[in-house]
Amino acid sequence: MRILFSVLLSTLFVTSAMAQHADPQAPVRYGFVKGREYVYKIVSRHLDKTEKPDYYGDNFLHTLCVGVCVQDVDSAGNVLMIVSTLDERYEPIGDLDAASIDGQSMGRRPMSEPKFGVSISCTGEFLSGALLEELAETRKFREKLEKNPEAGSMSPDSVLLKWYTWAIFPVLPGPKRLNTGPGDGPAPMTRWNWTGDYGCKLSSTLRDSTSYDAITGKPQRYSILETMQPSENTRVQGKFKTQFERYSMRGVFRASDGVVTEWKSVIQTRLGYGDTPKRDQNRYLSENIVTLEEEKPCVH
Repeated sequence: MRILFSVLLSTLFVTSAMAQHADPQAPVRYGFVKGREYVYKIVSRHLDKTEKPDYYGDNFLHTLCVGVCVQDVDSAGNVLMIVSTLDERYEPIGDLDAASIDGQSMGRRPMSEPKFGVSISCTGEFLSGALLEELAETRKFREKLEKNPEAGSMSPDSVLLKWYTWAIFPVLPGPKRLNTGPGDGPAPMTRWNWTGDYGCKLSSTLRDSTSYDAITGKPQRYSILETMQPSENTRVQGKFKTQFERYSMRGVFRASDGVVTEWKSVIQTRLGYGDTPKRDQNRYLSENIVTLEEEKPCVH
C-alpha cells in the first residue's frame, strides 16, 4: 500500500510540474506552505425552491470537515495536496423526510470519499487527482459495474475529485479565464471580467482589508475577492437548460501567504428540459460557507 501511495503521489506531481507556469499577474493566487495541514469546515445549505403544484423537494444542511495536507508547491505555484474527510453529517431543514436522501437516514454518515490526492494550479484549476481511499459503497458499485456494465454508470474519478476540490477551493480569475486586461478601476480596488465554472460570465473586484487576528490580537492584512455575475447566465446541454439566476462568491486571503481563510458562495439556478414552461421549471438555491478552522504540521 505504501508503494502504491508513493506512485500515485509521484504521478500527481509530475502532471503538476508539466503544467504551464502561472502568470504572476493573476489577480489573486492560492498560497500554501509545504508540510502544513489546513483544516477546513464546509457548511452547505441546499434549498429546493421549485413552485410546481403538488411538488415536494428536499431541503438539507450538509456539514463537512476536511484536512488538507500540502505535500509540495512547485515554482509555478501548483499545489500537490492530500485531502482527508474528518467528519461529515446531514441535517434536515423544515419537513424533510429523514430517510429521503439516497434512502438512508441522516446524521453522521459518509458520502465523500475518505482520502484523495489532488494537484491544482495557483488559481484553482484542477490538474490531476487520484483516489487513495474510497468508500465501501463506491468500491462495491465499481465491482458491480465491472461484472455487469449494464447495471449503471459511474463518473470518472477525475470528475468526482474535481468537484470535491472546487467545493473547497473554487476557481479564481486566472490568466486563462480573464476576458479583460490587467484590470480597471481606481486603486485600491480592481475589477476583472472573466469566465467562471459552468461557463458563467463573471465580474470580480479585489481590495485590501485589515482586521485583528482572533488568536494573537494583532492586525492582519487580507485580500478580499468579491465575484458576481453581471447578468443572468444560461448553459445548454442538449435539451437541458440551466439558468444561473444568482451567482456570487466572496473569498478572504491572507496577504502574508495567500492562504484562503474564508469562502462564501450563493448560487441560485433554474433547470428546464426542452420547452418546459418557466413556471414548471425546478429552482434550487445553494449557499456554501468554507472556513479555515486550524493550521498544524502534517502528520505523515
